[in-house]
Amino acid sequence: MEPGDIREVNYQIRTQIRGRYRLGPLTLRRQDPYGLASTTATLPGSTDILVLPRIEILGRGSPRANGVGAEGAVRRMVALHGEDDVAVRSYRDGDDLRRIHWPTTAHRSELMVRQEDHPARRHALIVLDSRAAGHQGSGTTGSFEWAVSAAASIAAHLSEHHYELHLASSETATEGQATQAIEIDDALASLAMAQLGASQQLDEVLRWAHPLTSTGGLVIAIVTDHDEAVLKRTAALRQPGGTGLLILLDTASFARPRPGAPTDQALALAGVVAAAGWSTCVVGSGTTVAQAWKTISAHSAVMVRTGR
Repeated sequence: MEPGDIREVNYQIRTQIRGRYRLGPLTLRRQDPYGLASTTATLPGSTDILVLPRIEILGRGSPRANGVGAEGAVRRMVALHGEDDVAVRSYRDGDDLRRIHWPTTAHRSELMVRQEDHPARRHALIVLDSRAAGHQGSGTTGSFEWAVSAAASIAAHLSEHHYELHLASSETATEGQATQAIEIDDALASLAMAQLGASQQLDEVLRWAHPLTSTGGLVIAIVTDHDEAVLKRTAALRQPGGTGLLILLDTASFARPRPGAPTDQALALAGVVAAAGWSTCVVGSGTTVAQAWKTISAHSAVMVRTGR
């Protein structure tokens, strides 16, 4: 490069591990044409890259939620007092042009459309067990990475079906965000940074989760087969009339070189939660998130053995 030249270089960065990574500063190495002398220069500046969890496509169907938090359980609210009460939103491709709200469009300098009625949104709570004592295996093949990927996949799937999402994990409980609805981008960012923690952290997660299920709705729990007491507390999250879906990790299978049948302990613990009205599924290292989701979302309060 001659002095003053500008070159733009593109290159791909690949990683199999989620998390936040810092790129930079950039180091340049210059060498004379004969290779006799070289010099290096470090340019200031760096940037962070957030690698999100792996997301599986879970199909088109969504589970049926009951209770006050279910779709249609809260009556649709309609503006009855004239134009001032009409809600508006940004124009989307396919909207009827006759619904454009011209006063707001002129005020905001962007197309806005009328939305006179407000359908009740379904809400869903996703609970993630991140106890280091409960998970087995390591790296991308460990049970914790499977659980994080499942939580991310389910969150993305429910967001596409217009659920209001709540994520109860060690990270959201610590930051006091567990009781707040979370957008899908923020949920994936939180899961990207999820780490294994102490057993007491799950107690805190469940404490934050309980008020969110008081009106029913959908609750999905991804937990380990570590102990029965915690599973009973988790089962108590589902309120009468609500829908509970439990993915129980047979963690021993993630420590084995090859997938096998679920352990008797995992099956027995799943039966405890199924008896409380949950749809349950025992998964091992050979089970995909899509397979587990299809099982628990297609059945009601049944225990299914899964695996290869």
